[in-house]
Amino acid sequence: MTEILSLQIVVIAIAGVAAQWTAWRLHIPAIIFLLGLGFVLGPVTGIVKPDLLMGDLLKPAIAAAVAIILFEGSLQLHFKELRETRRAVRRVIFLGARWAGF
Repeated sequence: MTEILSLQIVVIAIAGVAAQWTAWRLHIPAIIFLLGLGFVLGPVTGIVKPDLLMGDLLKPAIAAAVAIILFEGSLQLHFKELRETRRAVRRVIFLGARWAGF
C-alpha cells in the first residue's frame, strides 16, 4: 500500500515539473498544462487517487490551494487593466452573484 502511495506522489511530482517546464518553454500559462495533466492522471486514467492519497485532508488542501491561487493572482492584478475591462468585470460579478443565488 505504501509503495502505491509513494508511486503516486512521484508521478504527481514528475508531471508537475514537466507541465511547468513545458509551459515555460512555450510561453503559455502553466495552469493550462497542470489542469490537463490533473484530469488525465485523475479521473480519466485513475493513476492518481486523491482520496487514498490524502484521506480527510483532501478538502482542506483543495481550499488552501484555491486560496493560494487567488492570492497570487491578486498580487499580479493591475488596476489600469481593470479600468479598461470595466464592463466585462461588471458582467462577471453580476452573473456570478446571480448564479450563486444572491
